Amino acid sequence: SVYAQHFIVEAKDHRYPVPPDMVRSGNNYLRLLAASEGTNRHDERARAYAIYVLTRQGEITATLAASLQKRLEEKYAKTWEQDIAAGYLAASYQLMKQEGLAWKLFSRLKPGEQKNYSPYYDSMGRDAQLLYITAKHFPQRMKELQADILYAGLGAGSEEQLAAGGDGGLSGCIDLDVLSEDIVHYEIV
Repeated sequence: SVYAQHFIVEAKDHRYPVPPDMVRSGNNYLRLLAASEGTNRHDERARAYAIYVLTRQGEITATLAASLQKRLEEKYAKTWEQDIAAGYLAASYQLMKQEGLAWKLFSRLKPGEQKNYSPYYDSMGRDAQLLYITAKHFPQRMKELQADILYAGLGAGSEEQLAAGGDGGLSGCIDLDVLSEDIVHYEIV
């Protein structure tokens, strides 16, 4: 699966020994997946994720990303920009040094905006993936969106609870320290 290959890439990036044939085999699967057309939004989301994992490893995926984006725009014009597929494409564009296109896609993504549910994809899972992409590829946005990501993105309480001084159940779960103007440190405790 794409998740397994992503895990392997993360392990390799953190200097854990990963058998080269495992990476090669996984990437062959990702290339086939990324080059195919999906029949629904779930399929296209998996393709965006595959493109991202390949791009993370330095593969040129510009044509794949552009083709997928075009399909998403044509088939899901009103909803695709809040899907995590847009986040994976934005991160891929960022890695390919296409910052303008990356920011255009990424700046539209908001935590808590995805309301549809499907197997293995709900609002909390989507927002957790958005948090990962933000921290990894758009860290300048972490400080700007820290409250939105922590409260909406992790499924905490309502705006009314927060306005009344509640923490939505996060007390004792997350320690947030601002270390400097540019760096925000999140620690699960």
